[in-house]
Amino acid sequence: MVRHRSGVFPVAELLAEPSPGAERREEPRLAVKIPVTAEFHGSRRHYRVLDISRSGALVERDEDAPPPSLHTIVIGAVGRQPVRVLARVVWASPRHHAVRFVAQDDLDRIELAERIDKLLGCYAA
Repeated sequence: MVRHRSGVFPVAELLAEPSPGAERREEPRLAVKIPVTAEFHGSRRHYRVLDISRSGALVERDEDAPPPSLHTIVIGAVGRQPVRVLARVVWASPRHHAVRFVAQDDLDRIELAERIDKLLGCYAA
């Protein structure tokens, strides 16, 4: 079980894969360059989000190893409380990985959408 502010979720449910060949993206992504922090196993890594939507993101990193399947991405904004989203890695290459945001309720999605709109003004590619 994974505890998140939206509730408690079974790990198997969060790691479930869509059927082969299915389009994984639920929404179009917006091209950005946003510095983010990934938190896992008590450590923090600094990455960059290259595109983002309310349901996922493409992340660029300076190291070869991607984060664990489930980790937290912290999206900051000047003068505002950072948004923390639980992310599941759905694809990885040597310097990039794609994540799907999991364990979100409707308020999480609204907050993330509003934050993305505000961040676009600062970080649009």
